[in-house]
Amino acid sequence: MKRQVTVVKPRTGIVPLAFAAFAIALLSGCVNQSFTLYSENDRYFAGTDRHYTNGAKFSYSDQLAHPEFSALGRKLDDLGRQLRVFEPPSVNGQPVDLKLSFSFGQDIYTPTEIHTAALITDDRPYAAWLYGAVAFQRQEIDLLQTIELQLGVIGPMALGREIQNGFHDLIGVAHAEGWGHQLRNEPGASLAYDWRYRWLRGSTSTQPDTGFAFDVIRRYGVTVGNPRTYLHGGPALRAGWNLPDDFGPDLIRSGGGSGALIRGASVFLFGSADARLVARDAFLDGNLFHHTSTVRKRPLVGDFSAGLAFYLGWLHLAYTQNYRTLEFYAQKQRDVFGSISVSVVR
Repeated sequence: MKRQVTVVKPRTGIVPLAFAAFAIALLSGCVNQSFTLYSENDRYFAGTDRHYTNGAKFSYSDQLAHPEFSALGRKLDDLGRQLRVFEPPSVNGQPVDLKLSFSFGQDIYTPTEIHTAALITDDRPYAAWLYGAVAFQRQEIDLLQTIELQLGVIGPMALGREIQNGFHDLIGVAHAEGWGHQLRNEPGASLAYDWRYRWLRGSTSTQPDTGFAFDVIRRYGVTVGNPRTYLHGGPALRAGWNLPDDFGPDLIRSGGGSGALIRGASVFLFGSADARLVARDAFLDGNLFHHTSTVRKRPLVGDFSAGLAFYLGWLHLAYTQNYRTLEFYAQKQRDVFGSISVSVVR
């Protein structure tokens, strides 16, 4: 069940979506738009099929400078200014870029042993999360704030069984047999605030957007909702040629990602560390309103990522490999998954 961009495990329905999205992007005469397609899978250079086993997301963003968005933009800009609690004084007065984005996606989770129909009580339950999201981004030269609202559904209505086993049919692999024990249907809602500040940068060139450069970005955030509630934070480092003036590629998560149109080509390496203090994770804790299979989660989880990005004008490609620490106490092995993102920025 999986992928979509090319080689390993394209997901059913996502490949046509990719072609449609990029056709829209390329044919559109509008500017200041971006279209991003994400695919995450634990098969990508990890070769497993367990836990967070697949994620897919499509996002579209546009400037709030359009007349129909002007009133909304002013209100959201005021809100963003009120939330600059971590902002250093040096950021004040920088030009502000306002964006509104819309996304939809799906995450799929399974236990390690998927070829049994028996209930597995010492591993995470089968679950899927199907959602739509709207996000407001307020970006200055060295600061990015994101407020995102996600609405969706957990359980059979999220179509995890159909997507995973439908793809297994396509590639001639046995079905995951335990979906009868998945979490039950439950509406989900979450609100996230994400703050990123570029606190250090350096370059070998006196000209902007040329030569070798690096930057270090601090990130903090909070997400509150019945699917997940947590605090998180950590640093990110980028280094490479013609480093873009954005905040780099990201995994599929609330408040993730930003893209800037650049001149010429850019190639850079990036890495990050993110610590997450977890109060609730429905995909480990089980349903909020029903008695379902659960495992005892760990309150502190870490993500360590490294990757390579290539930007060529309006086309942005990135690959990230992510290492995640143990998420629950009965977990025997740490998880690794890959993330591919393809963006068109106009």
